[in-house]
Amino acid sequence: MKSNPTESDPFVINGFRLPSGLVRRIQTGTWVAPVDKTKLRRLIEAQSPWPAGVEWLDQLVEDFTLYLPALMKSESEGLYRWLEPKRNGDRVLFLGDRDERIHPGFIEPGWVILIADFGLGSDTALALDYREDQAEPSVILQYWGENPTTDNRWKKIADSFTEWERAIW
Repeated sequence: MKSNPTESDPFVINGFRLPSGLVRRIQTGTWVAPVDKTKLRRLIEAQSPWPAGVEWLDQLVEDFTLYLPALMKSESEGLYRWLEPKRNGDRVLFLGDRDERIHPGFIEPGWVILIADFGLGSDTALALDYREDQAEPSVILQYWGENPTTDNRWKKIADSFTEWERAIW
């Protein structure tokens, strides 16, 4: 269930409270990219929905960036612009598309919080997805296909923040 967001609580974004493990990392200063990104790379490669793999990852993994709450908020709010009627033809570009093979395939801006990306201009984001479990959101990653206007999909890469955290640190 969505919370009543208050401006005084930086850990409520898009109406949802950030997972306690993420809040703890922010508060303790450990919400930083892992120094050794081998585990992160393996997780993303293992989850890739495309047969061609993730060649782009070699150049982007070193630019892995975790957002602080203010950036989580602004980036997540920016998703709504993709719902504008003028964007109808290119919504798949960033919102993804339904796909029975790749779950969830798409995102709904009101139900996700963007938490990280793979560098400025990469448009390859990680998000918390609250659609299935509002207490323990899953972690999803956008995978770009060969044709970005038709192939982009969001895929669940961890059932919870805690699972994702254990997988990469």
